[in-house]
Amino acid sequence: MVPQRIVFLDALPLTANGKIDYQALKRRHTPEAENPAEADLPQGDIEKQVAALWQQLLSTGNVTRETDFFQQGGDSLLATRLTGQLHQAGYEAQLSDLFNHPRLADFAATLRKNRRPGRTTIRPLP
Repeated sequence: MVPQRIVFLDALPLTANGKIDYQALKRRHTPEAENPAEADLPQGDIEKQVAALWQQLLSTGNVTRETDFFQQGGDSLLATRLTGQLHQAGYEAQLSDLFNHPRLADFAATLRKNRRPGRTTIRPLP
């Protein structure tokens, strides 16, 4: 894997015990991440919905079309939660779709192809 960017720090953030605080490293924002270019922002309803879910699950700031789910800290457990939330929203999402297409734009394109028709509600008889 090749990193998308390299960030130089004066010092690594430490926990109260003197160990490296990996959560604080994940929360660090670069100027580019805080102000993505207009072309990099999610486009269309599906990309915007998926981006909102990724922000919530990954506890991250801005998500662009080029954001990779796994490079942002996603793992198989979060991927399972994501597919469950997408099923509730009416999408046919498989774990393999996310593993094969981890970039937001690619994953959203896969969801667009696999959109389920509207759900019908079964009402109980009186």
